[in-house]
Amino acid sequence: MKIVLAAILLTALVVIGSRISVIHLILARIERVPGVRHLLLTGTEFVLVGLLLGTHVGFGVLDGATLSGLAPAFGLGLAWIGLLFGIQWDLRRLPPTTRALIPASIAQAAGTGIFVAVGTKALLLTLGWSAASSWLGALSLGAAAAGTAGIPDSIRTDAGLQRLLRTVADVDGVVPILTFGLVCCMPLLHGGDPQWWVWLAFSVGLGLAVGLVVIVLGTYRLSEDDLLVVLFGAVLLSGGTALQLSLSPLLVNAIAGVLIANVARPRTCAAIRRLLLEGDRAVYILFLLLAGALWNPTPDSSLALALLYVVVRIVGKWLSAHWALRNWLPKEQLRRVGLGLVSHDGLAVAIAVNLRLLTDSPMADLVTTVVLVGVMINELLAPLMAATAVTAAGEGEVTA
Repeated sequence: MKIVLAAILLTALVVIGSRISVIHLILARIERVPGVRHLLLTGTEFVLVGLLLGTHVGFGVLDGATLSGLAPAFGLGLAWIGLLFGIQWDLRRLPPTTRALIPASIAQAAGTGIFVAVGTKALLLTLGWSAASSWLGALSLGAAAAGTAGIPDSIRTDAGLQRLLRTVADVDGVVPILTFGLVCCMPLLHGGDPQWWVWLAFSVGLGLAVGLVVIVLGTYRLSEDDLLVVLFGAVLLSGGTALQLSLSPLLVNAIAGVLIANVARPRTCAAIRRLLLEGDRAVYILFLLLAGALWNPTPDSSLALALLYVVVRIVGKWLSAHWALRNWLPKEQLRRVGLGLVSHDGLAVAIAVNLRLLTDSPMADLVTTVVLVGVMINELLAPLMAATAVTAAGEGEVTA
């Protein structure tokens, strides 16, 4: 009965949250205060609501047993995010400018991830964590740090620079999805099994199988409602199976999405993409609520590590963008344009939750706290830094 009531409550919050943002209503009243008008909150207020509903800090509405009963919702959220990312990769229709930027976009994301992972690994070893656990935490945080949401909408700049930054943000999600997919193949998550390539093959095979099922069913003349049923079945199957096998639903469904985008009939592919985009905000809000309920914030070194994570990630983005984009930008822009790429995307939260679902360990709690606190702090800083970057480069102005 409690699971039913929890499901009803979550549904109500998702419906309300997908239409009204209380945070934005509050900000609308004080947006003329200098600096506040650049504030960007990407739904992380729902993490705090979930935290209040959970047992670690809040009222215990979503306790451990209830969250276990809601396990399909976790798989659905992770699978939805991965599938939406993958289905946008129609290699036949990528613009030439996007194709040209792919190497640089991946390079700056990989550079940021390596920068964060190496620093985290050294720090965790210094704090006394084991080698296996420190690798798990370092690579997970490196994967979470690699992606970006791009330049905020409140920042107006030159169309060319804005298009470049948005293209980089659309492409660089490849790095966190692939990196965390490999993290999920580590022996620590599979009872010490050293054959990581077997679990990677399972991830690829499951993604291809799900993609083929959707493609085959899409050859029939399905109504949009029928296609939505197929889509829900696919993401529930792939997300749940991946979690049962201690794999990443993000990677599995990104593979399925790429296959659908490049093999399915154009009409089917367009309909699936439209359905995914229409449900994206509702699914993401549900995911954030559950992420908050899972979160077990620890008042020890993890909070200090979260602050350090924000600083190291910003420095990593700044240096990596300077190195990777030097062939696309004038020299006077290179030193600051990386600041336009520090905003976090939804993959960071997804990676933290995915890890927490796979292992109920102190390291998973540490990574979750670092990522969630880091995202909240970062989303307060990102718009101001992006505004500084584009105005200092002389490429535009900041609007209210």
